[in-house]
Amino acid sequence: MKVNDKEISLAKLPQANIFALITYLELDKARVAIDYNGEILNLKNHDSNVDLVESDIIEIIHFAGGG
Repeated sequence: MKVNDKEISLAKLPQANIFALITYLELDKARVAIDYNGEILNLKNHDSNVDLVESDIIEIIHFAGGG
């Protein structure tokens, strides 16, 4: 699958779902927005079983604080 234009194999994840991907990338689920195959996922769906397949295209935007 493609994540932010980089190939990531599902074999690297313990499970093939969005939550496992966020954990693998060491991201805080409360600070990301996810475009999953052209649709923005609701933050509460990050913990659900949104299954991934090798043909998925995912864009992740990570919000950073500052001031």
